[in-house]
Amino acid sequence: MLFSWFKSRSRRRIKEAAFPEPWRQILVDNLWQYARLTSDEKTSLHQSMAVLLQEKNWEGCNGFHVDEETKVLVAAQVGLLTLGLEDEYFDNVLSILIYPTAYRATSQSSPGAGIIIEGQSDRLGEAWYRGPVILTHPDIVDGAQSTHGGRNLVMHEFAHQIDMLNGRVADGIPPIDSHEEVERWNHCFEHTYQQLVEDCQRGRSALVDCYGATNKAECFAVLSETFFQQPQRIAQNDPDMFQALCGYYRQDPQRWQN
Repeated sequence: MLFSWFKSRSRRRIKEAAFPEPWRQILVDNLWQYARLTSDEKTSLHQSMAVLLQEKNWEGCNGFHVDEETKVLVAAQVGLLTLGLEDEYFDNVLSILIYPTAYRATSQSSPGAGIIIEGQSDRLGEAWYRGPVILTHPDIVDGAQSTHGGRNLVMHEFAHQIDMLNGRVADGIPPIDSHEEVERWNHCFEHTYQQLVEDCQRGRSALVDCYGATNKAECFAVLSETFFQQPQRIAQNDPDMFQALCGYYRQDPQRWQN
């Protein structure tokens, strides 16, 4: 209880402080949505960013130096993702690790019969339950500066963190208040996921990147990044899923593209 009070007090002070002009200029120069935000939205974004920048441990990997611009761009994209989710600062994420390029990591798979196969795979990012979020610098910049085919690595990995807020396993079901709303989400999401899997298997034009057909956790993450980067793509082709995403994130990013 006392710790929570101190944290709330600290965050209040961080949010009340003046937003540094160099940070604002980085947003003007690099964040494509920034000019389209209302004054109130910019204030909320600034406050969210300030908390994230202050509270997270930022680490460069493989010799990469994490400069101020990189941190600001990460915090800005996370802040956009949570603009409608009040006071979500990802307390379970203590560190954000940033690589200069794609990196190699150990992976495991199980074909069954108790067999575990371990190998190396190239990664662009990762999100761990009660662990770090791992990102790569070129994708941080690309996601901020353009719609990039609907891709946004920062939003993708933090969508996984949102997915895990209600349990240690990412399953495509974010924290939703009521049982009725969960049922509505499941009905809509299941239809979208199964259609995506079928379209990708048959080589047809798909709603979002086929990486989302890997499993339901990846489907939610890919839908989320596309929702913020290319909202009209989902709105025009799957209006029910679009409305579900608008309802959850409490935003309609279509207006950023008008």
